[in-house]
Amino acid sequence: MSQSGKKKRFHYRLESVLTARETKKKHQQAALSNAQRIQAEAQRKETEAKAYQAEKYAELRTELDAGATINFSSLILRKAHLERLEKIVNEHVEKRKNADTVVLSEQEKLVACTQAEKIIQKDKDNRRKLWKRAVQREEMKTIDEIASGQFLRKKIDRES
Repeated sequence: MSQSGKKKRFHYRLESVLTARETKKKHQQAALSNAQRIQAEAQRKETEAKAYQAEKYAELRTELDAGATINFSSLILRKAHLERLEKIVNEHVEKRKNADTVVLSEQEKLVACTQAEKIIQKDKDNRRKLWKRAVQREEMKTIDEIASGQFLRKKIDRES
């Protein structure tokens, strides 16, 4: 009966670690969604810049194909403008690639956080099962003690 003072509720010693891992996972999910938002924005800007560049090249081709006389200074200005557009497109491509690598690294971090949380959660579940078995054993012991005590009392009463 010395262990009858045992707690009837399961208390996991690493609950604070599990809570910290869950919090870290939530923060990592937020960081991943932020990185994905940045990646989508970079992708959108890249496609807009490429579309604008293609539009300007198409305008130049149509003017040249029309056979109209073109002022040489305006042609040089267009060339400079198209070169600037090329630089802008390249910058957007680079930003998108950087955003892609950030998203990949954030996904890897999230996977690591999820695995760490699952490990602790599995340990908690296993510990709970062990605790339940121990409680059941104690209850069976108590029931056996009560039953054997009643049996002995009845036996003593019959003998006397």
